[in-house]
Parts: sequence; C-alpha cells; structure tokens
Amino acid sequence: MCHKAGIYNDAAINGDFEGAEMDMYGNPIGGGFDLARDGAFEGFKILVFCGHLQEGLPGDLQALTVPELSKKGFLVKTCTTVDDFTSELRQRQYHVAWIISGNSFEGDKKAFLSEVQKFHEAGRGLMIWGDNSPYFVHANAVLQKLFGFQLEGNTPGGKELLPGDP
Repeated sequence: MCHKAGIYNDAAINGDFEGAEMDMYGNPIGGGFDLARDGAFEGFKILVFCGHLQEGLPGDLQALTVPELSKKGFLVKTCTTVDDFTSELRQRQYHVAWIISGNSFEGDKKAFLSEVQKFHEAGRGLMIWGDNSPYFVHANAVLQKLFGFQLEGNTPGGKELLPGDP
C-alpha cells in the first residue's frame, strides 16, 4: 500500500541501478536510489537528544544527518541537554525520538524518564543509541525503566566489518 502512495523508489526496490554513478563501496549515488523518495516523509518530526558531546557529534548531526533527513521530508530538532529534550517531549509534537547516550547524566532524570515513557507508551518511535562503557548512561536509564535491562561492557572497535559467508 505504501508503495502505491509513492513513498518508495522503484529503482531501490528492484535493484535497478543501471546508469547510476557508484561510490567507492559500489553503492549508487543520489536520492533517486535511496529506499525512500525525497520528500516522502513531509510533516513527520524527529526529536534528537545528543548526550554524546565528544568527537564532534553534535556538529556532525547538524551538518551531515539533519540535511539528509530533511531531504526525505523530516523536520528535525536536536537537543544537547536532558532538560531541553524533556521540555520538547512535553509538547507532544514529535513522531520519533532518538536518544544518543553520553557518559554522564545531568538534568532532571525523573522528568526525563517520565516523558520518555509517556512518549513510548503513546506508540511513538523511540531509537536508543548506546556505545561502549561509559557512553550508555542515558540509554541504560531508559532501557532499565522501560524494559528492565541495561547495556554493559565494551567491544573493541577500530576494525572494518567485511561481508562473510551468509
């Protein structure tokens, strides 16, 4: 049904990349080859909390991620404090919320968890991002409150994932 509504790109669904310029990984370049058409999500709103303030992440979100989501039609608001994120959630105007966890919790934790729980229970989309220890403080607060578990430990990075034998 969504396919008929014009949300998806037929080329992406059918793997029809004839004539497309390819990037260094063999992926076709351009919005016409993305799964979703440009503008397909007009009017949908995403709220992003970025608690991971290291490595230039807030700036990269604004410079790289938000413009790409905007091409697809999403309106995106980013917050770098728990209290700003909580205040935005209270407005009940977002369809999806991202929580990009950091390494320390500053702000009203009780209000944050209450609003995230209300958002989730209202059937809204919730994406919870956690990295290695200690960068899962916010994720763990939410995961424990909503689902009764937490993230722990570290998995060393610095390695390139390569396709294996399926």
